[in-house]
Amino acid sequence: MSKLFSLLELIRLADSLPRSVEQLIATSPSSTIGLPLLVGPNDTQIGIIRPSILEHISQYGTVFQIGPTAVRLNPDLDTPQARTDAVEAVLRQLQTVDDPELVCLKGWRNERYDVHGDRKKEEGILMELERAAAGVLGVRSYGCHMNGYQRDPQTGEMKMWIARRSKTKQTYPGMLDNLVGGGLAAGVDPLSNIIKECWEEAGLDGAMVAKNIVNVGAVTFYLVNEERGWIPTTEYVYDLDVGNSFMPKAVDGEVQGFQLLNVDELKEHLYSGEFTPEAGLVVIDFLIRHGFVTAMNEPDYIDILSGMHRELVSPGPQYGL
Repeated sequence: MSKLFSLLELIRLADSLPRSVEQLIATSPSSTIGLPLLVGPNDTQIGIIRPSILEHISQYGTVFQIGPTAVRLNPDLDTPQARTDAVEAVLRQLQTVDDPELVCLKGWRNERYDVHGDRKKEEGILMELERAAAGVLGVRSYGCHMNGYQRDPQTGEMKMWIARRSKTKQTYPGMLDNLVGGGLAAGVDPLSNIIKECWEEAGLDGAMVAKNIVNVGAVTFYLVNEERGWIPTTEYVYDLDVGNSFMPKAVDGEVQGFQLLNVDELKEHLYSGEFTPEAGLVVIDFLIRHGFVTAMNEPDYIDILSGMHRELVSPGPQYGL
């Protein structure tokens, strides 16, 4: 019989960097524990460099300046484009290195994340970073996930559409996922991104999605993964009642199939550990918001909530200005 996970264990699979480690790096940084990665004239922290990565970037002193308490991007790289180009050139070199700590670079996507500056200091976008490299430099990553659900018109029973990822996906091949999900590329806002992903991953009409989708919040966590590295993560979460006649179809080939599950079936797959870490959090969030997981039926309720909404050190985006 395969292992069954508690909801709190699933949370900790996603939010897996111990907070004590992050606190130690913040208060007593060192080359043996980890160093903050600082950028720009205000020394804005955008990441964490762990000891195994320090060894590799030490060869590139014209880009990464390593001190006893921090790693700084060379201040001569004083524009977003200059920083983007210089860091990417280093990462392209590290792509060729045979080290398990750098294996995530083998899955280079040619898709970048925005690296955000401090809003209070009006820094804007500090640079862009290749998506596959976020875990190398401990830089904040972003995505959007959507729960596609329906209700039985007679009984009110809620069911959720779940996708199974293609076996050729670079990350978590063959695992269960939300109906729609994807990374948030540089220069794209979350709503535009999820509308695009709805068509590509489930064949949902963009106009219908734009009219009916609901942004219900976000989950934040700090993932430590053997292959992906250290990744502080923000996932924008959406709900969409897709209606009872909807049948999903994969347009972009990233999904191998779909299942329509009632809540009990959903929980069974969840407890079995069949979901990706991110999707598992989004499903748990859905179950909480819709009253299926409560303080009265889940002993770890408060720890679960805090584990899905971790405060991340690096600045995040701000839309709607």
